[in-house]
Amino acid sequence: EGAFSNCPELIDVKCSPVLNDLGTSVFGNDEKLKTVNLDGNPNLVIKDGIIYSSDMTKLVESLSSADLSNYVLPETVVEINSFAFYNQKELTSINLNKGIKTIPQGAFINCKKLREVTLPDTVVSIGTAAFTGSAVTNVKIPASVKSINKDAFFNMEEQITITTTKGSDAERFAKRNEMKLEIVDSF
Repeated sequence: EGAFSNCPELIDVKCSPVLNDLGTSVFGNDEKLKTVNLDGNPNLVIKDGIIYSSDMTKLVESLSSADLSNYVLPETVVEINSFAFYNQKELTSINLNKGIKTIPQGAFINCKKLREVTLPDTVVSIGTAAFTGSAVTNVKIPASVKSINKDAFFNMEEQITITTTKGSDAERFAKRNEMKLEIVDSF
């Protein structure tokens, strides 16, 4: 966990072909890191600065140097690692696919340009600090979400508006936490 995070001078890394997984936020906040060489590794691949499991079902981590301004999650991805987009300075929008069930702990922590998020109706939970410190001002949460950690939106730059349907757990969460609320008939 975080083995090489906050290494300001780290520029490139060559990983062993026998490496099974990286854990979470291994390269978090390594702004100069441009290259992670995974050649010959049967378990991990890197595409456009994002590390995935070799079968592309798990997003392991995005490098701080990756250009992710308008990121579209591949349809094959069904799992996002905790802290996967930690401190992504250029991420302004993200298109999550219908395979995602959980927005894990710290997934979008400190994404200072990420303004609006629409969660697909397959998401059932939002973890601790999932959007903490981000610039999100509006998040559309479907009725499928049954669990929202009390600190999922902690320390936001601006007041957030929760858009959801009447009677949903997201509506109760917004009211309980005195957040702005917009009720819609459907997404």
